[in-house]
Amino acid sequence: MSDAKNKRKLLTIIAWFFIPLAIAFTWYKLLPEDYRPASMTNSGQLLDPVFTLTEFNYQTINDEAFVNKDVEKVWTLLHFIEGKCDAACSESLYNTRQMRVSFGKDIDRIDRVAVVSGAVKGESNLKMWASHPDLLVLLATNKGIGEQIERQVEGFGRSSNAVYLLDPLGNVVMRFPASLEVKLMKKDIKKLLKLSHIG
Repeated sequence: MSDAKNKRKLLTIIAWFFIPLAIAFTWYKLLPEDYRPASMTNSGQLLDPVFTLTEFNYQTINDEAFVNKDVEKVWTLLHFIEGKCDAACSESLYNTRQMRVSFGKDIDRIDRVAVVSGAVKGESNLKMWASHPDLLVLLATNKGIGEQIERQVEGFGRSSNAVYLLDPLGNVVMRFPASLEVKLMKKDIKKLLKLSHIG
């Protein structure tokens, strides 16, 4: 199947997943105040528009090349880290690691990547990377994934500890804020994995 057909299929799957959420959200907003539920559970943010990453070139902390094709064929959870990985950063990495493990037989369909600027090889950061052997750590560049997302996503912040989801064709499709419960992140991703036969 061609990349164009794969892309159309993935976008259709994403639409099937989010259209009911959009309808529910609209319904919720149109209800009179007295009829609204007291609270509404937060969920991942679908990026609008979904966009495809253009060419980029990184080096890993092991001095290996990492380019566009390396985010293809799998779903990728993407972290951005500035300087030392603090407590909030550590919690975010822990959550995505445990969530990935919880997918069991589907674990190989999901990769974790961190784009790190600053003290990437500082002592505390090296200890952090060692505790996450499945995490691919990239050295930030001036013309990388972060800059592409920043041009497309309002409020993008490298230190926000938000997690971005890339689909198996290199499209940036979702943003999970740090405040989102990990079980809700897993629920969103689980539905996409179930619907998708790509990646």
